Amino acid sequence: MKKNILILAILLCANQVFAGEINPFKYLRMRVHANNAVPPDTTLTYLMALNIESYKNRPVDSFLLVLPANYLIKKVYGRGRPKYADVLIVTYPNGVAVHVVVRRFTHMNQRSNTLQWDINLFKLENIDHIEIHAGPVCVKGCF
Repeated sequence: MKKNILILAILLCANQVFAGEINPFKYLRMRVHANNAVPPDTTLTYLMALNIESYKNRPVDSFLLVLPANYLIKKVYGRGRPKYADVLIVTYPNGVAVHVVVRRFTHMNQRSNTLQWDINLFKLENIDHIEIHAGPVCVKGCF
C-alpha cells in the first residue's frame, strides 16, 4: 500500500513538472470500468450498427449525414492508383475509420496530378461500397 502511495505521489509531482510541456503522464489517465476493462469505443459501436448496404448507389453526402461529428480527418484519396480518386476516408479517434468507395464518377474529375480533389464534388458521387476499419483491420463491408 505504501508503495502505491509513493508511486502516485511521484506521478503527481511529475505531472506538475510537465504541466507546461508535452506531458507523457497524461496517457496514464485512462478511465476504466469496475472490472478494469477499457471502455468500449462508442464510435465503433455506432458505426457497426449502421446498415451500410442501404447507402449503396446513393450520394456520398447522404451517408456523411449519419456519421458521428467527432472525426479527426476527412479526405479523398486514391487507393489503388494514387492519381485517381476512389475513396473518402473519415478517421476517428482510437484508429476507427470509414472508407466510402466510389467507382463511377459523374461530377468530379477522378484524375489529379497534385493528388488534391474537391471533397464537395466527391460528396455528389454515388457510393459503390462502404468499409469500416478498426485500426488496420476491416471489420464491416470488407471485400
